[in-house]
Amino acid sequence: MAILTGNVKSARVVTGEYKTGKRQGEDWEFLALEIIDAVTGFTWSCQLASEDGSYIEVTRGDLVGHKVRCKVASQSAGLRTLPDGREVMQIRSQVRKLEDMGEVSATE
Repeated sequence: MAILTGNVKSARVVTGEYKTGKRQGEDWEFLALEIIDAVTGFTWSCQLASEDGSYIEVTRGDLVGHKVRCKVASQSAGLRTLPDGREVMQIRSQVRKLEDMGEVSATE
């Protein structure tokens, strides 16, 4: 597992329903985040599952503009359709134990 520390560029709750498989018909929910890596400046597309112990705490407020730290548990890649219809390959990082470290100061 790797540790990611960075600033939250965007955050939104995503919900849906399983269409197939053993959990068909059940609801799912996760927090989708774009985190700007404090060291490299690279933007990570992250997902925090609603089952994670930190989920309730971090979804209570607005994380945009906050510094966070989390554990990267796994990654996957797949096509994403942009609003203009183009398809691009996107890496998604599943994260755990997201910690809100407060608002980013003007010097960071």
